[in-house]
Amino acid sequence: MYESAQTTAVLCTSVEKFIIDEHVGSIMQVDFADTARTVEGYLTPTLECNRTDADYPRNLTLPELITRQALRTPQTSAIVCGARVMTYGELESAADRMAQMLRRSGLAPGTRIAVLLDRSVDLVVTLLAILKAGSAYIPLDPAYPTERLSYVLDNARPAAVISKSGIIERFARGDIHTILLDKESQPADSESVVALHNSPSPDDVAYVIYTSGSTGLPKGVQICQRSVVNFLWAMRRQPGLVAEDTLVSVTTISFDIAVLEIFLPLIVGAKVVLAEEKDIADGLALQELLRVNSATILQATPVTWQMLIDTGWQGGPHFKMLCGGEALSRKLVELLLARGGELWNMYGPTETTVWSSVLRVTSGEGPVLLGPPIANTQFYVLDERMHNTATGEVGELYIGGAGVALGYFGLPELTAQKFLPDIFRGKQDTRPNAHLYRTGDRVRVHDQSTFALEYLGRVDSQVKLRGFRIELGEIESTLLRHPDIAQAVAIVGQSPRAGSVLVEPAIWAYIVLQSQSSALLSDELLAQLRLSFQKLLPTYMHPAAIVALAQLPRMPNGKIDRKALPPPVKSVAAQLIGEQENPSARKDVEQRLTAIWRSVLDVKDVDLSANFFSMGARSLLAMQLLTGIEAEFGVRLAIASLFDAPTIAEQAQLLLQWDAGHYDFRQTVRLQSSGSKPPLIAVHNTGVYYYNLSKLLGSDQPLTALQLFDPSTQRVSLPARLEDIAAEYLKLVRQVQPVGPYQLIGWCVGGVLAFEIARQLMEQRQTVSFVGLIDAWAPGNWRRMSKARAWLAEHSYRLQLIWTDWRKVLSRQQGIFAFFDHRVLVRRMLSAVGHARPEPILATFENRHLSGEHYDHWLRDYLDEASSRYTPHLYGGKYPFVQTGDIR
Repeated sequence: MYESAQTTAVLCTSVEKFIIDEHVGSIMQVDFADTARTVEGYLTPTLECNRTDADYPRNLTLPELITRQALRTPQTSAIVCGARVMTYGELESAADRMAQMLRRSGLAPGTRIAVLLDRSVDLVVTLLAILKAGSAYIPLDPAYPTERLSYVLDNARPAAVISKSGIIERFARGDIHTILLDKESQPADSESVVALHNSPSPDDVAYVIYTSGSTGLPKGVQICQRSVVNFLWAMRRQPGLVAEDTLVSVTTISFDIAVLEIFLPLIVGAKVVLAEEKDIADGLALQELLRVNSATILQATPVTWQMLIDTGWQGGPHFKMLCGGEALSRKLVELLLARGGELWNMYGPTETTVWSSVLRVTSGEGPVLLGPPIANTQFYVLDERMHNTATGEVGELYIGGAGVALGYFGLPELTAQKFLPDIFRGKQDTRPNAHLYRTGDRVRVHDQSTFALEYLGRVDSQVKLRGFRIELGEIESTLLRHPDIAQAVAIVGQSPRAGSVLVEPAIWAYIVLQSQSSALLSDELLAQLRLSFQKLLPTYMHPAAIVALAQLPRMPNGKIDRKALPPPVKSVAAQLIGEQENPSARKDVEQRLTAIWRSVLDVKDVDLSANFFSMGARSLLAMQLLTGIEAEFGVRLAIASLFDAPTIAEQAQLLLQWDAGHYDFRQTVRLQSSGSKPPLIAVHNTGVYYYNLSKLLGSDQPLTALQLFDPSTQRVSLPARLEDIAAEYLKLVRQVQPVGPYQLIGWCVGGVLAFEIARQLMEQRQTVSFVGLIDAWAPGNWRRMSKARAWLAEHSYRLQLIWTDWRKVLSRQQGIFAFFDHRVLVRRMLSAVGHARPEPILATFENRHLSGEHYDHWLRDYLDEASSRYTPHLYGGKYPFVQTGDIR
């Protein structure tokens, strides 16, 4: 990590102008103008696919485009909803009158106005009126849960809410100005409408739309007028829409793809048919709506398309189908192509204005690809160091260009994490605040000439299980290969492990059968799936359980609600792991592991299911165990793997499935991932040191341990000052927990590190509520002591540790020979007469990677040396000193 940061600094040439975050791979610009040209084209070449410059009415706003169309075709039908039809001329007049009413109500340009209306012509008029008045609309769906709507209103703080009496009643809020369309008097049709002053500009916010994220709380994405205009102008070309088209709109107003359905037809003179709630959820009713209105185009999520197919929809040769919102499966592609004319795969996050990529899909095999970026949009597939990936390599997709949002409303820190300065923009790009949006989507370039991308799932859906990297999307694709499975989703479940505070991670798969007549899995289907897994997936990717459901739980926007998936129960779960193993090979591995355990723990008998840590193991013994495994099997396991595999049986399973390409070094080890208490972050080396502490704190205390330095990475240099080490840790802390209040603990020299991290957090105006120093010197205290006092303090501390170990002997938690083997003086005396192994060679920077013990000793000495030179600065918070005999 540090090496990549140094490389980037050299490329920038003017290091002081950049703040480099090597962990998340971002470069935050301080003074960008002079140095952007230096790195442009070096970190990533200018790809042909990113030459997307195209003309569009960049000086016009969305309401101005609709006004121009209304002047051209005032008598043409613009909106149809139920029995009501509104022409372009009528839409323009109605929106002008409402905009004037909003201004009369004291709503100045630049305000935010929430819209809480059912699907009706009035909804479209209201949205357009708000834009004409120079304000931004916040779309709210009355069908959403009251709690969610209340949260959005509290967070967005709109100047007013536009609704109707029957809808607003359930809120009973008096703290927000409310405009009821069925109560408010508006200018009559015959009255002239005075032209509004201060019309919106292209840089003004058009809408703030709330989208759910990994945090579970909705975030308000701010999209400006220019971004919307560029998007609609691009959609006008591809997938294309003309005045003769009729588009049926089925998407909730709170889902951003409704922007295309409502406004794209209105800027080209086409007709929008607004489906009512009763039609959207009924496949037969939706079919009839398409037929009666002679619809030519429909945009929907995969689940809606599947609903239409299941109810017998036959489509038509000239019908255009747009599919987006979730990954499009090859199976659904073939079903749709058999029923329609053109099928387009649409991709794009809300944060980059609806769709950023469109691609016409044809029949074939293999994954359904994403297309190149739309007009005035750029794609970059980057690795963790912000370097361009080669064809076939997996990276994270970053999106730049005209569609990138202004950020999240009221969340500056989250905005800074997700919207990074665009260091790749070309010289012709004159945008003063150009940004890249970090999508969190994992992709790889499938074809460099067309820049077709293969979508591999979310960054947070790539998981590590027992040391192996697992793509949940690959498991889902394997399940969908079976002709009887219509839908599939895979997650990592968290089942409690008996007698442990840790959870047992396992892959759970959920499927919906094509027949949907049963939610039970047949033995024949399970056998077929096992065979598919054997052919297509390594053993470690096989689901531990498969659950058949009548339907997958959905969020209001139609996406799968993974948090609502039920845990497996035996009646519908198939245990699949470990059935194909060679029993004799497993027995051999278990016997060799047992011998290593006996030697390390100094015991005669070990049960295959015994927990290594429950048998009194501590950090040094954990290192010795891993060293013994490496010597015996030639496999270098990460120390964090002991948490997932603390028994001989589980370690044997891990070794049998080992793939050298899946070395698991984790900078973060979540000893306890859930709980209602404020999270606790532990620094200094791996989580082995904090395992027992996690057990003592209980299952309600989230605890994450951090390890910064990867022993397998050959870094050219390391920070010499403890302040610089803490600064690197701080970046890792902020990635684990973006905002405070922070609770930090550190053991030994890690306590001093925790102190300095807390101090730097407070310098960044973050709240630190707790800092715990466990068995640590008070920061800077060593330097203030005389040599005699320091010697006495050090040896007094070592005597306490010896007494702690002796108590373990008395309680039979440790053998007497193990006790003496841990005593340095005893080992030296025995070594001198040839009765014990010699002292380990001196652990140095160059040989720290040779073994776990080398690394552990080197890291201790390295941090001790940095701590001995550390002079603490003033810390404005409070911190307790925690005393304990042994937390390891």
